Amino acid sequence: DLDPGDDEEDEDEDAEDEDEDKDSKQSQRQRWSPTPAPKLRLAVSTCLSLPDSIVVTGISENTQCRQVGVAGIGIKSVIDAGVIDAVDVYGWVLPNTQVCFRASSGSMRFLDASTAPRRVLELTAWRFNGMTCVRISGAGTVVLITGPAAPLTPQATAQSHAPLAPQATAQSQESSLSNCMVTLNEVLNMREEPDGEKTSVLPKGVTLSVLARQPGWFKVDYYGKQGWVSADYVSPQAGCG
Repeated sequence: DLDPGDDEEDEDEDAEDEDEDKDSKQSQRQRWSPTPAPKLRLAVSTCLSLPDSIVVTGISENTQCRQVGVAGIGIKSVIDAGVIDAVDVYGWVLPNTQVCFRASSGSMRFLDASTAPRRVLELTAWRFNGMTCVRISGAGTVVLITGPAAPLTPQATAQSHAPLAPQATAQSQESSLSNCMVTLNEVLNMREEPDGEKTSVLPKGVTLSVLARQPGWFKVDYYGKQGWVSADYVSPQAGCG
């Protein structure tokens, strides 16, 4: 005769074996699970995240910016002149990077990062649409200090290049611009030429320097890459005719 208790013990042992098998399989799955692929991070310039009082254009994705105060300037002669606003531009700074402050008057100083201690250079600025602007061609801090209103046309300075004039083609009605900027109202295609082949997709909300225009089109600079965008989906900031 079989003892009923023997059947119960056998069932318990079978259940324990099943649990052990499940645990073993789960442990193997965890042990051999593939390593997740690293997430790719696109380079984004911090110059696109500055406060509205500062606009930096003609940049690359490796150009970085940060607004700085008196403590970040650290040079007594500049501080004593009366600091209105300042931005530190660093990383890969392209020639003719344009720095603008939303102020209708003031003088500009550039703290050159290529020397130690930094040299203080006076910049010749211009203004349009309530903004005071300069061009730089290297890393450093651009400081807006109290002073008279700048002239209405851009000027070349010792450490900045003259505005680049795009070449006009015989079949186009292209006109060059030196102090025009536009803000994109939508995500836009940038094209090699008006109604031409698409070369890039530009994000909504960025403000770009305009190099030239044709009826219905603006030629812009984005991270050092030039192309055309439709005038129907941008808001001109100033000086665009």
